[in-house]
Amino acid sequence: MEGAREKYARYREITEKALSEVEIVPPEGSEMRKLAGLLVDMARRYYEDSIHFAEKGDYATALASVSYAHAWLDVGVVLGLLKGGDPKLFMVEP
Repeated sequence: MEGAREKYARYREITEKALSEVEIVPPEGSEMRKLAGLLVDMARRYYEDSIHFAEKGDYATALASVSYAHAWLDVGVVLGLLKGGDPKLFMVEP
């Protein structure tokens, strides 16, 4: 059975790739672009939080944080504010 530490490592890798590939769709200067940027910013913050918790050995919280990070990206893709790129990196598509 896979534990929190192993799951965290797997999800962290997937989320790191997703963060590097995700693109903001709405045009520069638009309100929707600001919202898309907010989604990416939240994803990055939760991703960074996950690293912090993992470094402390709290893999359950790290796993929860990285899952939240990826969820912010998935929401953006579903709403059409973000382009996900590789479908293997995203749980959902529009």
